[in-house]
Amino acid sequence: RIRIERVRLAAWMKGDVETAEALAMEARAAISALGRRHPALEREFAIVLAELRGWQGRFAEQEAAADRSLALMPDIDSGMSRLDRARALSLKAEAAYYLKRPDEALAMYRDSSRLVGLAVSDAGESSYFRGRQAVVAWEVGTTLTSLGRYDEAIPTLRSAEAFAARAAELEPSDRNARRQSSVMRVALAQALGLAGRTDEAIARIRAHQARLRGLLETEGTPVVARDLAYSHTLVGEALIAGKRTRAACAADREAMVQFDQLRRRGLLTPFDEDVNLRIVRDRMATYCPG
Repeated sequence: RIRIERVRLAAWMKGDVETAEALAMEARAAISALGRRHPALEREFAIVLAELRGWQGRFAEQEAAADRSLALMPDIDSGMSRLDRARALSLKAEAAYYLKRPDEALAMYRDSSRLVGLAVSDAGESSYFRGRQAVVAWEVGTTLTSLGRYDEAIPTLRSAEAFAARAAELEPSDRNARRQSSVMRVALAQALGLAGRTDEAIARIRAHQARLRGLLETEGTPVVARDLAYSHTLVGEALIAGKRTRAACAADREAMVQFDQLRRRGLLTPFDEDVNLRIVRDRMATYCPG
């Protein structure tokens, strides 16, 4: 279990995908060395491996690992088993989304959201459960955004923002809860920008960036640096949607600077290269000749 958690720490907190891969192989070997089957450990490892494969942009393998975790889920219908199943479903949905099956992903995200809602109804209010509600609402909302269904995405993301804010309120010392709240705010800003509410979106993104810069000074974690770089991609997106091409090109050039800084620090992941940077480069090739 310690080896499994070290994979998460390396990938999420340090942004070190190579170390996370080595640790994942150590965890796999440790499970094999136990000499008999441990479905709970195998299931948890499959979930962690699916998370890591997503970071690496290896989405077919992510989907296979998520399927493996689902196959090992217990039949017990409890709050925690629902949360485990919801997490595995969300990872499979994420893989489906990046494998160009967004409608299928949306259906799975909705199932995941339903399971988390049932778990919260059973367990009552806590920072952890509200945080999980925020994440699944965000998953549904951002998928709706990508499908251009902004009238559905915006209220869903407002719910995600409210859940995340409540989680942070219930546990003020939880840095992850604070980060989730920030992520939900910027996701809502993205939907607003794509829906043509450009000024409202840009104001939200700029406020989000100001908070991240403050956190970089006080905490300086790789997660914050990556969040800041990603936020710059949304500025150009909103400006293009608002038909402000010149400003969008300037914003995208700044986004490239941010990702170059990540690369110099060794924090750029294959996901950044294959998804975030590709989106910015494609947009610049279309709208910013020369």
